[in-house]
Amino acid sequence: MRFSIVTPSYNQGRFLPDCIESVLSQTGVEVEHIVTDAGSIDETLEVLARYPHLKWSSEPDKGMSDGINKGFVQATGDWVMWLNCDDYLLPGALKKIANYLQAHPKTDVVHGDCVYIQEDKTVIRRKYDTPVDAWDFLFVGCCIPSTSTFYRREIIEAGELLDTEYRNCMDWEYYLRLMRAGYQFGYLPEALAHFRWYD
Repeated sequence: MRFSIVTPSYNQGRFLPDCIESVLSQTGVEVEHIVTDAGSIDETLEVLARYPHLKWSSEPDKGMSDGINKGFVQATGDWVMWLNCDDYLLPGALKKIANYLQAHPKTDVVHGDCVYIQEDKTVIRRKYDTPVDAWDFLFVGCCIPSTSTFYRREIIEAGELLDTEYRNCMDWEYYLRLMRAGYQFGYLPEALAHFRWYD
């Protein structure tokens, strides 16, 4: 099983090593890491140049959703996700997802839990999720974290990309659209990533 991790990036170079190293350290699965940078002017390009395994580009885009879409269409993995440049995967996260998917082959989208952390990595709390349906998205909002959600690549190939008109709640709209299109969601009750909250 092969995973494609897409990281949108813009002037967050101080966090990028955590993100990249967390993907690089995953074991038991094949991984490609695609970074779509929007033309950073901080240390980002210097950081990216230190990792020859990355697929990356740096050019202006139309916002985060556009950057993610650019990575999605390059993905060659069986499963695709986006990992924000200031977040990072926990050890063994991708192997846990692979094991879940082997046991649940009809799943199209799978999400797990994340752990909210401060800028300095101090743990705030774990976000525990549950299986979801369309009513959850309609009445609760974006109730699953993008940083620990994975999509079958066939979804991307079917033309289901993020709506670039959405800048803050594009994941919420995307999940609801996929669910209404009939894609099957699954839930793995494991902490898969750290999600940074900071000013």
